[in-house]
Amino acid sequence: MRRPVVVLHVDGAVPESVHLLVRSLASRCTFRSEARLPAAALVVGGATPAAAVPVALWCSSAQDATSPLAARAVALLHDGALDERGALHQPAALRVSAPVPGLSTTPVATAVRARLRRARGMSEAPVLLEEADGWRWQGRPVADDLVPTAMACAAAVAATEPAQVLRALSWGAPVVTTAAAAAAVGATDGVEVLVCPDARTRRAAALALAGDEREAARLGRAGRLLVQRRYDLDATLTQLALLLRLDVQGRPPGLSETLLDSLSTPRDAAVRGRVALALGPLRQPRPEAPVLPDALSAARTEALEPAATSARTDPAPPGPRAALTARRVAKAVLRRAVGIGAAHLVAELRENRAEVARLQAEVSELRAASAGAASPDALAAELELLKAEVAGLAASLVRAQQER
Repeated sequence: MRRPVVVLHVDGAVPESVHLLVRSLASRCTFRSEARLPAAALVVGGATPAAAVPVALWCSSAQDATSPLAARAVALLHDGALDERGALHQPAALRVSAPVPGLSTTPVATAVRARLRRARGMSEAPVLLEEADGWRWQGRPVADDLVPTAMACAAAVAATEPAQVLRALSWGAPVVTTAAAAAAVGATDGVEVLVCPDARTRRAAALALAGDEREAARLGRAGRLLVQRRYDLDATLTQLALLLRLDVQGRPPGLSETLLDSLSTPRDAAVRGRVALALGPLRQPRPEAPVLPDALSAARTEALEPAATSARTDPAPPGPRAALTARRVAKAVLRRAVGIGAAHLVAELRENRAEVARLQAEVSELRAASAGAASPDALAAELELLKAEVAGLAASLVRAQQER
């Protein structure tokens, strides 16, 4: 199967970030300096592509984004030059940066955290604090190897180091931090994080945030998107491939995976399995079975909060909405499993029910008729009267004939 072609136009010195981009993108396409086939164009510097569209233009400064070539580009690539333009810039401004170690690839949403804590018997709204002497979970010291588990389970995180802020944001946790740390990671106060000047106000803000599930969910989602936009090279490559249509040419089934990636769908999400099952006739390989991250294993959560083992309770029964969803899923599974034979059985059952109803109505009519019928003695007396009347009529007829 022919791979998509990207025409690479280079003019002048090439930044190190472009080398990283080309090496990473080489797994999805074939790079050529000239190509006769329709291809996408990745332009570096001031070179002008011959006739290749769409175009991804590398911008070393904000002035590059105002050039005539940028006006026809579908993506502007940069390593920080366009950060001030924001995520709403059109065309899309994609940041290319070296991968940051320690970031999570599996975010945990606020509602999922709450369900996980209930299932594991943990505290209802725990807070993780970074203090001068180390991390603390609900006031207790936390070992370094359990910090990822705490970030994945906490209702709110207060961190001061930029690297730790990024780690918490990558898990999807709502974060309270300092102004310096927020500026270092490119976060905005009130948008992706909450900024507080001292440890006391950070602790108070984290406790308040842990009790506000709606605000925590908003900050967690915005923080995760910030990490993907600025520090996740794989997410950048996925979005660039979608804009340049690198996953469409010659490989239609691959578009579904690209779209799921563009929506930040986790690699172990169940929806990927359902999409793969629906596209089975197209021979799209099915993803691996969902695997819970090691940081969220039962052993690590119990080590983080030992009292959770004895306090663990059975999960609460599902609400009406969850029960309704479960019934719909069960009906869909039964329809697929039984198939068209179930329809015939249901039709036959309805016919049998109609026949039984008809027979029951007949029996009722017979019972009503038998209840209104006369007794045998009454019928015998009535017969004797009829016989007497017939005898009288016969005698009258004989007398009439004799008189004539």
